[in-house]
Amino acid sequence: MYTQPTRLIRLPVVIEYTGYGKSWIYHLINEGLLAAPVKISACAAALVEREIEEWILLTSSSPRKSR
Repeated sequence: MYTQPTRLIRLPVVIEYTGYGKSWIYHLINEGLLAAPVKISACAAALVEREIEEWILLTSSSPRKSR
């Protein structure tokens, strides 16, 4: 069975995927609501694309409160 390779994405792509700003993304990470970044070098980190996509699906499928 073929599986997709793990793709690491940097913060600008995560911002584009979620529509959230950098500060809010880091807040979600610190609260444990979003997957933590993976260190890819001494000065760089990235997030696992699959984990971000799963998080988006989970948050978008939660019931919305009507006004």
